[in-house]
Amino acid sequence: LEYDNVMNDQRNLVYAQRDLVLKGDTLPDIVQGFLGDRAEALVDEFLPADQPGAWDTEALATAAAERYTLPLAADALKGQPRERILDLLKAAFLKTYSERTAPLGPESPRLREQFILLRIIDTKWKDHLSNMDHLRSGIGLRGYAGTDPRIAYKKEGFEFFDTMISAMKEEAVSALLRVEPPQEAEAPKA
Repeated sequence: LEYDNVMNDQRNLVYAQRDLVLKGDTLPDIVQGFLGDRAEALVDEFLPADQPGAWDTEALATAAAERYTLPLAADALKGQPRERILDLLKAAFLKTYSERTAPLGPESPRLREQFILLRIIDTKWKDHLSNMDHLRSGIGLRGYAGTDPRIAYKKEGFEFFDTMISAMKEEAVSALLRVEPPQEAEAPKA
């Protein structure tokens, strides 16, 4: 029963997120939240808060360009405080996203966002269910190692879930920023 409770809690969270996407009322907030999360993840990856000497603004700008097509100049980041770099990165995410969605009109981006987010949520959730099944099938062996299998299942299940959510946001932002607006077809010449 405890194993089922872990999955039920995770299922409730994923289905609640999916319902929000389906309703569409808060879709702009969801997308902006994902953009902000990815900006923070990039800053955490390349600008460790506890190691200012290890900051790599050039690698940050390169990763932003490669992963998300963000036009971010490394020179503009050098010498800036961490919070300012985070603000610049968030602004770049929002600007790039606005540029991608502006030609589509007010309703079209919402439909595209819904389609992309639902596809990614469903795919990542199915992968997560498979991972949890594999974990559950081998978790009993933890008892031989002196570990309580229920505690190990909860801990590792939470880590899997956290990884799934992070991967979901990563893939969603990458897809939303890479989708090109549809090109107008040329009218046939008479």
